[in-house]
Amino acid sequence: MPFLPIGSLTMTPDLLTLIEQDLGPGKRIGAWVFWRCPFHPDDTPSFSVKNDRYYCFGCRATGDAVDWLVEYRRLPKRHALELVKGSNGRQHHPPKPKPQPLPQPESEGAEAWAESALREVIQANERLFSPEGQAVREYLTRRGFTAETCQVWALGAGQVFNPSGSRLEAAVVIPTFDRGEITAVKYRFLNGELRYRMRKGSRPSLFGLWQSVKPYLAIVEGELNAVSLWQVFGDRATVVSPGSQSASRAMLLHLLKNGRFAQKVLWFDDPNLAREYAPFADLVITSPIVDGHKLDANALLQTGELAAFWQRAIARIDKIAKGVDGIVSI
Repeated sequence: MPFLPIGSLTMTPDLLTLIEQDLGPGKRIGAWVFWRCPFHPDDTPSFSVKNDRYYCFGCRATGDAVDWLVEYRRLPKRHALELVKGSNGRQHHPPKPKPQPLPQPESEGAEAWAESALREVIQANERLFSPEGQAVREYLTRRGFTAETCQVWALGAGQVFNPSGSRLEAAVVIPTFDRGEITAVKYRFLNGELRYRMRKGSRPSLFGLWQSVKPYLAIVEGELNAVSLWQVFGDRATVVSPGSQSASRAMLLHLLKNGRFAQKVLWFDDPNLAREYAPFADLVITSPIVDGHKLDANALLQTGELAAFWQRAIARIDKIAKGVDGIVSI
């Protein structure tokens, strides 16, 4: 089993670093990082790290940095404790037992839903880059998305029941994470009148909350529009979406009132919705209509014009007053 010699543990042996030394880079999805589990045969990555603890959704193995050193590297527990204590000055203490709450079927159901949804997202992302995902992969490529973008946003390929046709159809699997927790899974069908469907049990949330704070906050209508803008401007902007106007007004207002962003930009298709939120943003954009076609973020990504369009929009922030006067088509 390949891992660094014990003498290499002179720096802080945080759990993620230890596991990357042993298993190589993992796949990041939301606040989790995933690998194929080293403790049982695992075709689909089910071994995860989050908040300096590991957990396997398959065999239920769980633990912290000390447990990893003991269970995987086979160190004596005393030696593992000394390594962790010596590198960060903190003694490892086993977690204190917590009082057991009364059974709460609703919370247990929510936990089971999150586990099932996360496994679906992982498998769909794996499928996207396999022969089974060719139709969805080609669809995303036509819409301008790179493989790296699909990986970062954990987009996937699925076969989902379409009630309008009463059959399984290929669909893009689009997960939503809120502070690392999966809250929703949305399906985008490739063809037909019914474009979207939500996984049962999904909760309304803003799409893209896993990102760090950047100088610009961009709130864009539609998940794939948000992913499009992130692809060309994600190094300078935190890009989120309420979906298709599905998140509550309170969620949007809370984010818009966050003082950590230097500039806030809204990009909506609906002018009335744009006016509603204009007082809280530095710039509000409505998608231009050219020859009867709406040019939203993804349409501009496909034509190669999105980067230039966005740069023109940003250049106007200091020249446009807030409020109704700040609503522009560029």
